[in-house]
Amino acid sequence: MSLKKIKKILMLLNGAKPSRKLFEKSTYNSQLLVGVDGGTNWLVRNNFKVDLILGDLDSVTNETLKKSKNFQIIKLKNQNLTDFDKSVRFLINKYEVGEIEVWGATGKRIDHFLANLSILKKLTKKVKITFCDDYSESILIFEDSILKGKIGQQISLIPICNAKEVTLKGFKFETTKMDLVFGQRVSSSNQFAKTKAKVSLKKGCLFVSKIRLGKE
Repeated sequence: MSLKKIKKILMLLNGAKPSRKLFEKSTYNSQLLVGVDGGTNWLVRNNFKVDLILGDLDSVTNETLKKSKNFQIIKLKNQNLTDFDKSVRFLINKYEVGEIEVWGATGKRIDHFLANLSILKKLTKKVKITFCDDYSESILIFEDSILKGKIGQQISLIPICNAKEVTLKGFKFETTKMDLVFGQRVSSSNQFAKTKAKVSLKKGCLFVSKIRLGKE
């Protein structure tokens, strides 16, 4: 049986919460709004219509649960995986997903962010995952990619696993077959020189963070 296609899922974790206005804008072009455990508290408190609540539910308040009687709630019990990890796995097994836009993956505890980054590396080849917050939009790339932005907009490319022979074209600071190595050489606070820029790499991966205009 074929899976139902969903172009974009919007997900909120229990990290730093977004500005309501910015998050609401993301709801306009998503087909499913998912609250993951404690992230659901903020969604309900701000009167968002949540389509699905996932996680082990240990951070969801009783008040939130009382207000969520008409929402679909699925408890994911596997304690060997984080709520973020098992929620993404649940969604890609249930739907044919084009992209998952994740808010609340950054901010607050740095160890939680690093764990989320590890999950991003593990699952991003299965489905496109974008980390969003009030300051940036971030993805992980393993192959040649075209990136879009406004001229002068800042962007950082960080090799969380060593990136071999990286070529950057269409940026203020360009490279040709340069190795980017975590702890040695990165491309931080670069800028778009064109509205479309190209990243090529032979091996490895880059954490690419595009900074929102006005948040430099």
